[in-house]
Amino acid sequence: MSGCDVKQLIQTTKFLPDITINGKKLDKSRLAQEIQYHPAANFHDAMQQAAQALILRELLRDQARDAIASGTREEDAIAALIAAHAPPVTIRDSDCENYYRQNPARFTEAPLVQVRHILLPAAKDDAEARHVQKQLAERIIADLQQASELHHAFCARLHLSRCPSRAREGRLGELRPGQT
Repeated sequence: MSGCDVKQLIQTTKFLPDITINGKKLDKSRLAQEIQYHPAANFHDAMQQAAQALILRELLRDQARDAIASGTREEDAIAALIAAHAPPVTIRDSDCENYYRQNPARFTEAPLVQVRHILLPAAKDDAEARHVQKQLAERIIADLQQASELHHAFCARLHLSRCPSRAREGRLGELRPGQT
């Protein structure tokens, strides 16, 4: 029992359901051990996934019983059973492209932008300083809107910033929509 002592296993089995598969009761300790292979958001979901895996395994083992009894390795017998009843599906590039076009949200993320700024501070109660800084901000914005090379125009005005980020060209980092 890797990663789990007997006492923990016994305590865990108290919280597990009774499961019967084709008339045979599943040993709760098998379910308790299987849970570790099914990471989930909570214990209930992990337990459900583990139970499904064990139930499927038992059903497949029952179906492959004759082959196993005749000497075929269990894994090989189950693999042959799956191959016989669930042949591989051939997917064409066009199928993938259609799926991609029909489900764009699954393949896109919100844009990630690198944010820079020039901080022009003024005390909340200093109306004159706020007015001066606002005029300066409007001049900077107008200059940047008219600049043919935005990066150079921005950097040329960084000396006006009163933020430590000016040492990093005003970089604040990467943001997605809604993060500010």
